[in-house]
Amino acid sequence: MTKDVDASKVAMIAASMTEKGEYPVGDSKTLNWLISPGGKGIIILESNNLEDVFQGWLRWIKNYPGIFESYDILPVIDVSKAVKLALKK
Repeated sequence: MTKDVDASKVAMIAASMTEKGEYPVGDSKTLNWLISPGGKGIIILESNNLEDVFQGWLRWIKNYPGIFESYDILPVIDVSKAVKLALKK
């Protein structure tokens, strides 16, 4: 999040969007949602549809323009699966 983000406004928007079922989007499931002092945070989602993840980002910036300093969507897999793939011949 940006340095000037109002934490109470973020909390109100998050509560509103989750209560209305607007976030997470589609089949996305929030596995973890963490924030550190200073506003750096991470949301770990599980989803079969990256478009749903992107729609989630769009909803955040619509409800709070300028909220994010940066936003990365990083598809990941379990480390044990990654190791097996890396060792495959």
